Amino acid sequence: MSNLTLFNNNIFLLIASINLIPIIIISFLIPITILRRYESLLTTFLSFASGGLTADVFLRLFPYIILSYNDSIDTQSQPPVYSDHDNRAGLFILVGIFLSLIIEKFFRYFQNDNEQTYTTPSIMNSTNILTYLFLLADILHNYTNSLTLCSIILMKSTIDSTTIITKVIYEVLHIFYGYAILIYGGWTLAKAMQFQLLTGLGGSIICLVSSQFQSNLILQLWSNQIFLPIIAGIFIYISTVHIIPEVIGNNYGIKETILKVNAFIISVLSIFYLQKYE
Repeated sequence: MSNLTLFNNNIFLLIASINLIPIIIISFLIPITILRRYESLLTTFLSFASGGLTADVFLRLFPYIILSYNDSIDTQSQPPVYSDHDNRAGLFILVGIFLSLIIEKFFRYFQNDNEQTYTTPSIMNSTNILTYLFLLADILHNYTNSLTLCSIILMKSTIDSTTIITKVIYEVLHIFYGYAILIYGGWTLAKAMQFQLLTGLGGSIICLVSSQFQSNLILQLWSNQIFLPIIAGIFIYISTVHIIPEVIGNNYGIKETILKVNAFIISVLSIFYLQKYE
């Protein structure tokens, strides 16, 4: 199918809708501004977010990555044994972790330099760094999701309603993770919604523009073998370095601890069952 057909079949409109509709749903259905008034509730939702991001890496992204590298080996008529492809997958995951570390160290250096120069507190604290790291991962995540959906549309004349519903539910969960993280970072609901809309629309636009210069097959290969491992590395860094320590560090009693554990488990199970229908 030609690139021009991408416009004629309104693929961009469908992809953008799947990325943007969940943001609107979350904004109207969940009064997330109350999280800033009840810190114990906020950490419970952060536990839900950490469970979802961790499950997203190990239950959803890893299978895509492994399948992509295995398919690459098969097309080269090589035996399905250990090869350099396995190293490359792990290397790109480490790139995502290292990239997150470099970004955080840069922001912390900027913070220290600002405090020494102007003797005023910098806005670049750890929670703000977390929000920017998440937004970086979010736009890459929306881009790869848009490419995957585009590939499904181009391969099939009709789209299974189960696929659409699963995609929307998954995006609703992911948007909720984002709202919990951004609100924890001190953002207002309006600002969080604006940036979630920006990353959702931005991922769709990048997907559309890149499709005009390269075949969807090549873009999907790059997405599965390069971008997905990097996203996995960023998610691992965000969850283990920022969110989980925050969840563990705030102790509000046995009841709240049980809520956090249950939120983590429920989030993992949600991703586990959703990926079966994707």
